[in-house]
Amino acid sequence: MSLKARQTLRKIDVITMKENKDSKEPMGLYTFDLSFNNTEEPQLEEDHQIGDLIKLQQYETINIESFKNKGVDYMFTLDSDIVGLQQHIQEFNPIFRQALKSYIQGDWSGAYDNIERCLELWDNDGPTKALKHYMSFFHFQMPESWTGVRDIDMRVEYDPKEAEEEAESDEAIADPPTTANVT
Repeated sequence: MSLKARQTLRKIDVITMKENKDSKEPMGLYTFDLSFNNTEEPQLEEDHQIGDLIKLQQYETINIESFKNKGVDYMFTLDSDIVGLQQHIQEFNPIFRQALKSYIQGDWSGAYDNIERCLELWDNDGPTKALKHYMSFFHFQMPESWTGVRDIDMRVEYDPKEAEEEAESDEAIADPPTTANVT
């Protein structure tokens, strides 16, 4: 994958899993975020074909033909659709990166604080909610066995009724679930 394409991805966890039979090496888990506020409809020319590049206004004078033989990197800079997909997440990403860094390093209190900040900016972000949900099984305290890697095959049991009540509560950290068994 090109460097420009990789820069559009967000690392959301570090995992191990049984399906990776060749190696027990941890793997990064990534997502490509879509802007949560981008409601602008692009103005298309009448002769526009699906799949055609729609250049950002500041790049209208650039001839893209010279870029087409060099891979797709140019699209992550020039195409208004691709750039627009991630237009409104610049404030969110650094906070999430800090939350993930704290989580991996075992500072789950710091991770929790940054997760809460992330959810203030983007309340329906699935990866942030999933990280918070996983940490809630451990009462937002790093388990003694934590190595900075989540084993996704590890079974975590909980009381669904209690989990639902916690989700409705704004005080998840003050009143964590009472049932969390790790096997």
